[in-house]
Amino acid sequence: MTDGWIRYYDQRREFVPGAHLGDFEPETVMVADGTVVLFGGRSDDRLPLRALDLETGVPLPDRAGLHGRRPPRAIALGRCGDRTLLATASATGVVRVRDAATGAPVGAEIHHERTGVSVAVAAVDGDDVVAVAGSAWIKAWRVADGTQLASRGYKSARFVAFQGRLLAARAHDGARELRDVLTGKAVATFSVPDGTVWTIAEIGGRLLAVAVPGTRIDGAAPWAWDVFAGEEVTLPPLTGPAADVGSVRAITVDADLTTLVTWYTEEYETRAALRLPGAQAVETVDDPVLGGGLVAVADHGNTLIVRDTATGEPIGSPFYGGAVGPPAGLTRLDGRTVAVLPGEQLMIWDVAGGRPVARLDCGLDLHRVVPDDRGRAALLYPTDGEEPRLRVLDLATGETAVDVALAPQYAGLVAAPVWVEHDGRPMLAVLEDHAITLYDAATGARHTGVFGDHSAEMFSPGVLAGGLVGDRRVLAAGCDFGGEVRIWDAGTGERLLRVDCGGLGVGAVTFGDHDGRPIMATATSTYPRIQVWDAVTGAKIGRGIDMSRRVTPMKTTAMTLTRWRGRTALLAAARDWPPFLWVIT
Repeated sequence: MTDGWIRYYDQRREFVPGAHLGDFEPETVMVADGTVVLFGGRSDDRLPLRALDLETGVPLPDRAGLHGRRPPRAIALGRCGDRTLLATASATGVVRVRDAATGAPVGAEIHHERTGVSVAVAAVDGDDVVAVAGSAWIKAWRVADGTQLASRGYKSARFVAFQGRLLAARAHDGARELRDVLTGKAVATFSVPDGTVWTIAEIGGRLLAVAVPGTRIDGAAPWAWDVFAGEEVTLPPLTGPAADVGSVRAITVDADLTTLVTWYTEEYETRAALRLPGAQAVETVDDPVLGGGLVAVADHGNTLIVRDTATGEPIGSPFYGGAVGPPAGLTRLDGRTVAVLPGEQLMIWDVAGGRPVARLDCGLDLHRVVPDDRGRAALLYPTDGEEPRLRVLDLATGETAVDVALAPQYAGLVAAPVWVEHDGRPMLAVLEDHAITLYDAATGARHTGVFGDHSAEMFSPGVLAGGLVGDRRVLAAGCDFGGEVRIWDAGTGERLLRVDCGGLGVGAVTFGDHDGRPIMATATSTYPRIQVWDAVTGAKIGRGIDMSRRVTPMKTTAMTLTRWRGRTALLAAARDWPPFLWVIT
């Protein structure tokens, strides 16, 4: 099967990608520079977007290598030459490695058929090696090209790098056996006290097994054993949680012992404390990993944070930060086309490069993000409560131009605003209690009644869209319980057209051009149907598609019109459907 566009069953004018897109669920769609189509949507295994070559439909490389909604099953840091590498292993068998200091992916993304429970990365004989351990197996690969170097049939959940070798410890005949991962040879045997939680680490140039009581630490010194010298070692006492210990990890920072202890609360939550020498413990609800002078945390929704262990300061990188959602729109920054992914730290994604280039900390619980074509973004926040606000943000500088309160309503239901030009000024059209209000993007001034009073007309708009009809910039509103769409001149407020789309609830509206003829496409949610209209006269163009008759009805959440192979085409996104392309005749 081809990876490019293929016909949707026997439909001559309907196409979907032939490539397998995993668990991806499209929600948004946009076309960048007429060559790349970006579909945004939720995904467990990588960022919430998929980029396709518009002409061929072939997926474009994802050069971010970030996980999706589900955090990695395992994560590790390791010193490799003059750099520290960060490795993650997903529940679906994907292994990724990146430079921990920059966040940039390193080497090949590795795919295998099993779920790992621990991962390690280390330099062995001049090669950077990543290894994953499962329930009864260990596999290792060369980071640079993904070549498999070893596959062992024994269980290990603890890796350690020591003197140029990658070692794995496993339970064996009532003791612990240490084996070389690449050769499979046993190199040492040791035991740990009963009733303890233990780890194995290089500390002070020696390979030590370190154990703490499995109940409470209470200021006791950890037990430590030099694995190769075969003797007990004295370590300084630890302060610990008043709870049962779940795990312990240990490294050295500037020749001082640093430990990471995790435990479980009565509410079955996992908590952890990073214990730096001479400093108060830093408690966290995450489960971080230590290595190479860094501490890293990977969590739900693409969250990946790396900190300097000695200072606690985060490492700045466009790859690192909190969770982000599907791309909300496109804009131009620094001479390139970028997509904006919403989150407390906005992600700026270079479309051509296929990777993030910046993070912008807005510190908001964002509900909607709508960029314009001049490097600005409108932010609606928060996601809850009855006091929604609108902020206009400069994406290049992070400066706020406007921050105003909207009319009281439930913030989580406010539709995405639309950028318009009205009376020669940039403004934002916002739905407030089913009425359209304009806010000046420079001053925040509020203008009501420009597009009429709909309360007496039984027209309750639920979705807004902007576009170009001839030489006019227009604003369209679709009814949220009926099938009507109304179009106004955005600059003057003059109503130009009313179209009855049929069905119930207009879910999406978009504008385009069909052989020099301005057109509008609509999608309804109940009795779902996609239809194209003449945007000047309101005449129906063609038969449209009755999506209610499909095995899985297609309830379109976003769409855009574009040119594809010399023809007009509609790209649509809908949950439970693959990315969809329909050729308009």
